Amino acid sequence: MPDTDLLRASRDGDQFHYHWAARQALKLLLPDADLTAIAVEGVSPDDTQGAAGEDVVDIAEYYGATGLHEANRVVYRQLKHSTVQATEEWTVSGLSKTVKGFAEKFRQIRQESPGLEEKVTFEFLSNRPVRESVLRAIEVLAAGGEPGEYAHEVKYLRQYADFSDDVAGEAAFFSRLEVDATAPGLLRLEGLFRLDLTGLLPGAPDVQPLLLKEMITRRATSLETNHVVERSTVLAALGVPPEHVLPAPKLIDQPGHVIVTDQNRAIVDDIVGLIGRPVVVHAAGGVGKSVFTTQIEPFPTLRVVGPAPAAGMKKAPGRRVHDQDHQSARSFTCLSTRPASICPAARCGISPVFSQVTVVGSVRAGVA
Repeated sequence: MPDTDLLRASRDGDQFHYHWAARQALKLLLPDADLTAIAVEGVSPDDTQGAAGEDVVDIAEYYGATGLHEANRVVYRQLKHSTVQATEEWTVSGLSKTVKGFAEKFRQIRQESPGLEEKVTFEFLSNRPVRESVLRAIEVLAAGGEPGEYAHEVKYLRQYADFSDDVAGEAAFFSRLEVDATAPGLLRLEGLFRLDLTGLLPGAPDVQPLLLKEMITRRATSLETNHVVERSTVLAALGVPPEHVLPAPKLIDQPGHVIVTDQNRAIVDDIVGLIGRPVVVHAAGGVGKSVFTTQIEPFPTLRVVGPAPAAGMKKAPGRRVHDQDHQSARSFTCLSTRPASICPAARCGISPVFSQVTVVGSVRAGVA
């Protein structure tokens, strides 16, 4: 292979790191996300005092807090990508530096804060397969069992980890070592990253994928002194406020009292009679669709409402009701992403047949 092609393959590895970290950073925007911070090319400043083994950590993920001590869970990852050898198996020697570095980090944590090692995980992630005997050897070491037919791999893994006579420490470390050989190649990863971002922002993606990846890239260099990414960091890179991230929250207020009309009851009967099929209720603005939706209770199916600028949205002081929150690009994307965030069946690409009910007249909220 020409030298220029080898150089391009090496650059693929860098881009894989940036795209993978950028895609992972999108999880910081998900509703009720437990992921709190991601450190790029290293660990959080609020980690161990010693830096042993941190040279093999490409990404450190902190769940519940931004540092090791307060976090509920921490994942230290090393990312490996290959363009030229994508189908060639990793052998035990290929994991030597990874196992050595992770073991050093594990011992550093145990030394400084005994017990904290129980909430950390070390992961080797690659788009290349890993030889089955290596995976079995890791399981043997984690269980403290006999090497058997995996004696060769067990011997070298022990040598790389270098726990000497600390059998319990060795088993504890290997029980926290995970190998994921299912990572996508760079081209597919780039597409998945853009697709994930499209599902979080209304409208077609513009420069946002480039902006987010560039933010990650800078944090992998000396251009940024802070290499930790949090939710606010991602929002700033994308240039969007929190309220523009999908799925949109429910903002429909429950009215104190509703005057239920005969028409209201008839529409509810129509909807209930169509259970099993999606129903679209539509009407002119101001008729009272938002108030009406609060009356279909209890209702044994998924209910999605939008847009409702009159009663369904809480308008901030000085803000026009008919702003971009109610543009079709945002409203209809919300309608498609909200079910996907709470209903597994909605993620399956099902194209339902909709029935429709037209509201003529009005539904009023007030005192009877």
